Amino acid sequence: LVDKKTGKVLQDDAGKDITASTEFTAEKANGTVDVTFKFSGVNLAGKITVVFENMYTEGKEVAVHADLKDEKQTEYFPSVHTTATSNDTKDHVVGANEKVTITDNVALKALKLGTEYTLSGILMNAETGKEIVIDGKTIAARKTFTADAHEMTIPLTYELNASDLAGTTTVVFENLYSDGALLAVHADTKDAEQTVYIPEIHTTAKDQTTQINHTEAKKQATIVDTVYYTNLLPGREYTVTGELRNKKTGYPISIGGKRLTGSTTFTPTSSEGSVDVLITFDASVLEGVTVVAFETLTYKEIEIAVHADINDEGQTV
Repeated sequence: LVDKKTGKVLQDDAGKDITASTEFTAEKANGTVDVTFKFSGVNLAGKITVVFENMYTEGKEVAVHADLKDEKQTEYFPSVHTTATSNDTKDHVVGANEKVTITDNVALKALKLGTEYTLSGILMNAETGKEIVIDGKTIAARKTFTADAHEMTIPLTYELNASDLAGTTTVVFENLYSDGALLAVHADTKDAEQTVYIPEIHTTAKDQTTQINHTEAKKQATIVDTVYYTNLLPGREYTVTGELRNKKTGYPISIGGKRLTGSTTFTPTSSEGSVDVLITFDASVLEGVTVVAFETLTYKEIEIAVHADINDEGQTV
């Protein structure tokens, strides 16, 4: 078994040359005989192979068929590799929004020209390994195409309501079929390129001086809003913004026409962690007022997580 691209003999997963042989006695001048190859060939994914044959009698070579361009000698071992990203951030992170679109660009190799293939994919929960189900339905995509090149990239699009998926890490699984036969699978819950993170945040707000959720009504007070995050894509720059709201009215608080906000920009080294947002203001004008901190997490100025609960005691000062 020979690599069509290099012309070199291919090896199995154990590192041995892939060969086969059959001994026979000819009963007629013309006929056929089968040579069967049995091997473990996971490492052949993405390769186009050609079978070369030699015939011997009494230890001497009497015939050879070795043509890299012979389609009848050729066997295809398709491979599937993918890159899944959100359409809004163009990256592996998206907000838990009602309308989310994930595009999975599937790179295929070792396709046979003129052959019709069907590519299917489905969104999975990377932590549980189970299919993501929304309103009783899985999130799947499917596309049928005819190969016009040995290597092609086929996009699959997934549209979903992700409002209940905050804190979920999704991963895309793909299958490639032809004539109903499964030819290639890409299903790896740990593949970073197949993964899209849906972040979640929650917070604890307290006074910087008292270290509890009570602030003295003084000229200058600082509330420390600690934002805890999960399911962030590490190594990217994010900004978390906090804003104080009046618990009684639910409206943003302004002093001198300026809303009470603070923000912090950070780059996490892991998907889980925390970051502090400081909000400094004249608390003397807010005596007798209970405030609640609302937070928004953005990436590339795109909102990807929100924590806004007027009744959350942890956010309340």
